[in-house]
Amino acid sequence: MLVQGLRLELCCEDRVGLLSDVTRIFREHGLSVTHAEVETRGARAANVFYVVDASGQPVQGQAVEAVRAEIGEHVLS
Repeated sequence: MLVQGLRLELCCEDRVGLLSDVTRIFREHGLSVTHAEVETRGARAANVFYVVDASGQPVQGQAVEAVRAEIGEHVLS
């Protein structure tokens, strides 16, 4: 399966509403998720998202940095 988009990894403590918050932040910064791999290991969330911009084009670096600043630079790589 060919997955389209920039791969972003989210590793943090799992909590109620985490995925909702993350996808809202992506959307607010003009990113669309093309594929997601969601996994919980104990109390930790280990999720992978593939994202493109709202028009389906590659993501610009400044959008990724804005998302990382809001979510947490140590949480999203």
